[in-house]
Amino acid sequence: MKLEDHHMVQCETCQSIVNFIPADIDEVPTVLSIAKCSKCSGTIEDERRILPYEFPDILI
Repeated sequence: MKLEDHHMVQCETCQSIVNFIPADIDEVPTVLSIAKCSKCSGTIEDERRILPYEFPDILI
């Protein structure tokens, strides 16, 4: 199951799940956010721009 070994990328505006990013073996999967996705007037570039949060154990 992807939720057990992937980070989830979610749109903050519409709460849609946009993508899954593989997590390292040592990482705990978490939810990463983007400002807006292509469904809520964003672009593909917006979907690639993950909002910065301080997660010292996650390297993206």
